[in-house]
Amino acid sequence: MRAFGIVESKVCPRLHTLDIIANYINYKDWYAALEGDKLTQNDPFDLTNVIPQELPKNQLVKLMLNEIEIELLFLESGSFMVLSSEIFCLNPSDILNIFRIEKGFYLVCENVIRDGKNLGPFLSEKKIITKIFFTN
Repeated sequence: MRAFGIVESKVCPRLHTLDIIANYINYKDWYAALEGDKLTQNDPFDLTNVIPQELPKNQLVKLMLNEIEIELLFLESGSFMVLSSEIFCLNPSDILNIFRIEKGFYLVCENVIRDGKNLGPFLSEKKIITKIFFTN
């Protein structure tokens, strides 16, 4: 219930919780669901979708998750560095591995790296992506 924002929480979903969600949509685990991309099912060329691997290096991306803003710098291979974030779980300089960014869906990070340590996956609780901006 926390993963979908039904129950208020100050912690991020655990991998076990994400695995249960993936099992529900007929995937072995969370990582298989990310690879299979059954989480979105929309046309990858729709302007409301961003495939990070296709972005130019050092592209600045601002996301609005409802009223919350996150500013990211694309590094390479689906990796972004958080420049600023109003989400308490994400700190400036965290590295996020993101397979896809899509309006109308949660921000799903395969993992969050902080100070060289893998903190595991991240799913934006209660917040869906409402706007995507590219800046210079």
